[in-house]
Amino acid sequence: MYDGIKLPFHPHSFDKIISVNTLYFWNEPLTFINQLCALLKKDGELIIAFADKEFMKSLPFVKDRFTLYSSSDLKQLYMKSDFNSYHITSYKEKVRTKTGDLLSRKYHVFRLS
Repeated sequence: MYDGIKLPFHPHSFDKIISVNTLYFWNEPLTFINQLCALLKKDGELIIAFADKEFMKSLPFVKDRFTLYSSSDLKQLYMKSDFNSYHITSYKEKVRTKTGDLLSRKYHVFRLS
């Protein structure tokens, strides 16, 4: 548990950190990503997985409560961060909604080190 702003861990505590669909809620993304970087041990990795901005726009519950990202948006954030390298993999998959409709969902997995 934490306040959503400052992570309560000592620097260099983790080999790997993974974030799945939390990026949308980071109040200060650059500050937060740099905090995550500081928590990693030497040669540690941060993995950020998130659905693409265009797909997220199609969801009725998103509206203005989420900050949406494309892969290029996250690359811009990375370029301002304390990380030294990144690798991105993008995927498309078919998912079934609660109403039974099939949607094509694009998502990205960023590996930062």
